[in-house]
Amino acid sequence: NLADCLEKAGRTASAWAEFREAASLATKRGDRRAKFARDRAEALQPKLIKLAIVVPPASRLLGLEVRRNGVAVPAELFDTPVPVDPGKYAIDAAAAGRKAWSSTVDATAAGGELKIEVPRLEPVPPPSEPAKIAPVAKDPVAQVPPAGGEPRHEPAVDSGARRRRHLIKIGRASC
Repeated sequence: NLADCLEKAGRTASAWAEFREAASLATKRGDRRAKFARDRAEALQPKLIKLAIVVPPASRLLGLEVRRNGVAVPAELFDTPVPVDPGKYAIDAAAAGRKAWSSTVDATAAGGELKIEVPRLEPVPPPSEPAKIAPVAKDPVAQVPPAGGEPRHEPAVDSGARRRRHLIKIGRASC
């Protein structure tokens, strides 16, 4: 029933897989419905869209991860046409120290076989040197020598000592 529902929804690859699984289970149990499920799977065969993600040997880097719509594709399935439901598929490839690659495939032609090739991923360029920070200009007043001729040496950070207020008591002396 699930396979029939999937077929009506246009998900031909999912329906085909369910019919094949139903046929296998029915055969193991000696169920007479095995032939019906096999026939339905065979009827879907010409409508299947197959997608092959081709990864040439030069592109197979250590730690390469290829994803189809966010789901990892096992290396065993590279170069193998796999039935997929109609729709658009995002293909991504990434490896440590390499620039990521992505592309999309429109798998809508019934009975078609599509191939997409993953190129060799480019190395990530080494990070550029950090920008050098220019020295902070000193207080121009501190650089002007006082009348005595020697420069003043003031602290780089004002500790707040110059801002303190002093209370001075003024009073009269009485005799």
